[in-house]
Amino acid sequence: IGSTNFYGAKLTDCDFSNALIARSNFSNADLTRVNWSDTKELDSSRWELTQLDNPVIRKLVSTRKINTNNYKNMDLSNLNLDGIDFTGCDLSGADLSGSSLITANLEKTKLIKARFYDANLSKTYLTGAFIEDWAIATDTVFTEIDCGYIYMRLPTENNPDAWRKPDNRNEFFKEGDFSDFIAPIVRTLDLYKQPDLDMVKVANTFKTLDLYHHHGIDPSAALIALKQLASDHPGTEMEVVTLEGRGEEKVKLQILISDKADQSKLSQEYFDKYSEISSLPYADIQSLLASIAEKDNRIRSLEEMVTAAVKGNKVYIETQYNMSNEAEKPVKEHGQKKTILLLSANPKNTKRLRLDEEAREIQKSLDRAKHRDNFKIEQRWAVTTTDIRRSLLDVKPKIVHFSGHGEGRMNDGNFRSIVDIEERMEGLIFEDETGNYQLVPSNVLADLFSLFSDQIECIVLNSCYSETQATELIKFIPYVIGMKKEIGDTAAISFSVAFYDALLADNSIEFAFKVGCNGIQLAGIPEHLTPVLKVKNPQNKT
Repeated sequence: IGSTNFYGAKLTDCDFSNALIARSNFSNADLTRVNWSDTKELDSSRWELTQLDNPVIRKLVSTRKINTNNYKNMDLSNLNLDGIDFTGCDLSGADLSGSSLITANLEKTKLIKARFYDANLSKTYLTGAFIEDWAIATDTVFTEIDCGYIYMRLPTENNPDAWRKPDNRNEFFKEGDFSDFIAPIVRTLDLYKQPDLDMVKVANTFKTLDLYHHHGIDPSAALIALKQLASDHPGTEMEVVTLEGRGEEKVKLQILISDKADQSKLSQEYFDKYSEISSLPYADIQSLLASIAEKDNRIRSLEEMVTAAVKGNKVYIETQYNMSNEAEKPVKEHGQKKTILLLSANPKNTKRLRLDEEAREIQKSLDRAKHRDNFKIEQRWAVTTTDIRRSLLDVKPKIVHFSGHGEGRMNDGNFRSIVDIEERMEGLIFEDETGNYQLVPSNVLADLFSLFSDQIECIVLNSCYSETQATELIKFIPYVIGMKKEIGDTAAISFSVAFYDALLADNSIEFAFKVGCNGIQLAGIPEHLTPVLKVKNPQNKT
């Protein structure tokens, strides 16, 4: 009771609720997230060199009630603001970094340029909040957000909805939607390694149409609806950039569109089309999709990605897929970036592999890489031999990475086969037009890649028994990585992650290969000798 000395004390996360602290000294103390709820006689204590030297903040944290509607540009960092009702307040420019706002009410709150680095927004109510140019980072916690809709810009007379999300004005976020909505924005725009996310830059560069499918999705019907929507609105420049799924519970497609497009109208039209198409007989849907595939061969790959999102417990896929016909729009230039082409094939009559997980982990390696701006990843799923050729022509990759099954001989010379074929050929297994396996012999594959020898630097064959294919390919490609024998899913993923961690950190392929093998060892898997690196150079270096 009175005169307690806390000068310079470290009181992080301490609970002073209901305490009587008359005439105490908190000068220069670390008061990070201290709970001051219903604490008595704060005004009689000393607060020099702390935020509570401001009487407005003292009253806010002790009474848990707002005493002004204007907290613009105020330093509210590292405070315990749990449960406070900020409805309708102006927090524009305020610094809430490190603060805890668990269960706080931010309904219709202006958060323009507010900073939330390392802030905990768990269970916060965000419906109707204005988040234009707010600053967040990967350490901002968005767990169990309660949010029906948000605005990404302040309203104007001409645009009273101010970039409302969800786009359809009659639609509202369901449980977990907001967290799923905000996280891909950060990853997709490759800004999350920066300390803040400039939503103005987002608005001026990328405008997104976010389509949520709850309780299941028909991939074929969805893609047909998107194609028809793009055809009806050629000026929208629709481009699929992300797919996110939680099995049958929810699948979200995120589409880049032009800044002038009406998101609400497009969303409503899409779901009207989807509902109409998905009600058709299966044969009719497949016939429609086949007619689209005749003009756009990539539609089948996108269908496979959506299917992967449905099957996955938690799947996130990034891609660039222009919904307009390729002939109608020139391919965008990507500067001097090196393109990594990920090819995946897992025919329906072969053992299921964790290919989606491998692709996600490789993307994460790029996302965290210091030199990520020097590289670009393109993905092709369920690839056929036609897809491979067209991908090499369209993408012009420097690195080609294949994930899937292979056929070959074991160390004892015996042939090991995973498919029922009479002739024992060594090669890689792709898909045919029906989704069944198609084996491509090593020499045929080498003939194809020889045509691109002046373009491709490295090929990674992350499939069982692919050393034979690597031996053929090294005749034309500077570096080829294959597998001496069968390799398990976990070992294959561990190798890929470590290999690309090193390669994308601007290291040589030889060094990245060694790091990849060590990645298998670090995972505690006795398969680190399975990968083999083939090197082609004028000195015949081994």
